[in-house]
Amino acid sequence: MRNFKIVPLSEEYALQIKTEKKDDYGLEVMEQLSTGAGPCRVSLQPFEIGKDIRLVFRHSPFDIKNAFDQPGPVFIHKKPVKAYEDIYNFPPGIKKIGIISLCL
Repeated sequence: MRNFKIVPLSEEYALQIKTEKKDDYGLEVMEQLSTGAGPCRVSLQPFEIGKDIRLVFRHSPFDIKNAFDQPGPVFIHKKPVKAYEDIYNFPPGIKKIGIISLCL
């Protein structure tokens, strides 16, 4: 039995964000040189600090308003990336960078 599932943002959603340059809240998507490891919410892989360009925008995983709906900033690669597919296993790239790096 699988106890959890990791759901990345879809490639289609990332393309929408990149094309419209606005998030679901109507706010402008920001572009920046990566200052932290991330991860990218599509590929679920870390960014190369000081090399990768990332897009920052407000996102909530909930479709229905509820007490846990606290939209926050998420990061995706500016370049096209493939969505993480091994959804029943924790992304190995994230394990390598450690939890401290994820907060940067």
